[in-house]
Amino acid sequence: MEKNPAILEAEGLARGAEASVSIAGQRSNPRVEFALEGLGSKNSRQEISYVHPIELGGAKEARLSIARAEQRLADSDAERQRAQISLEVAHNLYRVRQIEEQLVQAQENIESFDVLAAKLQQFKGLNAEQKLSASAYRFALQEARLQQHRLLEERRQMQSYFAAIHGSDFQVKKTQLPRPVANWPEVELLPLQSPELEWSKAAIALAEGQLQAAESSAWGNLEIAPTLIQETQNGTTYNNVGVKVSIPLPLYQSNQAGKLKAKYQQDLTQDLAMQKEQELSILYRQYLADYEQMKRQWATLPSHLEVQQQHEELHSGMQRGVLPTALVIEIHRQLLALLEQRHALELDGVTHLIQLKGMQHKLLEFQLP
Repeated sequence: MEKNPAILEAEGLARGAEASVSIAGQRSNPRVEFALEGLGSKNSRQEISYVHPIELGGAKEARLSIARAEQRLADSDAERQRAQISLEVAHNLYRVRQIEEQLVQAQENIESFDVLAAKLQQFKGLNAEQKLSASAYRFALQEARLQQHRLLEERRQMQSYFAAIHGSDFQVKKTQLPRPVANWPEVELLPLQSPELEWSKAAIALAEGQLQAAESSAWGNLEIAPTLIQETQNGTTYNNVGVKVSIPLPLYQSNQAGKLKAKYQQDLTQDLAMQKEQELSILYRQYLADYEQMKRQWATLPSHLEVQQQHEELHSGMQRGVLPTALVIEIHRQLLALLEQRHALELDGVTHLIQLKGMQHKLLEFQLP
């Protein structure tokens, strides 16, 4: 999962945002100013100043606040990507195992219909009913082969998904596949700690930092410059040392438009965050309700062992010739349909379980059932 391009990109952006925090805390560089007047004459003047800019109005703190908020946003984005990819990988691993199980059932259907159709073809002088039975088995055989083809195509798509992450030679091993779910774990209604919620909080912090930056921009920089002045008058040189101080005064404007815009953005971000928290809370409870509903439906389905026993009883009846053609075909269809239904419900359960653990910020410690 960690080799997924989306995760690598998100983590790279998070590391870049982390580096930006240290950059944001750096002081402005000093500069040297030099002036020369009357060069080559009896009266000349040289001045050199070493200027130190000092930020006023909390500009540095605002810059740091913005950088830290951007780091939180990047971390939240990376966490959201990990949650999304975790869901995709788990879903696809379960689906790979399910495809293999469905392929086994599809192959058994093909072999059964093929054998039954071949047996009827061996007899000469078939009556009308037997001819219809042979045709029905051939049609059922074609249908089973189409189902097998669909499953093989889906398996190739799953292989392409994992090969795109791990390399073209990568093959999912059976030992890497999750086992069929026997018992679904209980899920408590813990406090909501979704990456989406953390992203909203980081967006509020960013808006606050931008407002602080807008307020501090009205002042500009205080500049303090130790200065050396050398003057020459009629061949006599005088040296003087002093200090220059420069400070802008916000008398005519103090970035009112910028502050109003930043304040509006802060209020809007807070409103959107409250709305997002309400939506996530509703979604969180809905996921939990869907998960509990899935568990109740799961309990009504026959187990994998029960399905196998029914399959064996079917073949026993087929061998004794006590089952009519239509019933044989329909039961085989139902066996595969029941397996597909069980698998679809299993995927729903795994999806809801991962979504719930992600919203509880417990995805890293989560083990697939």
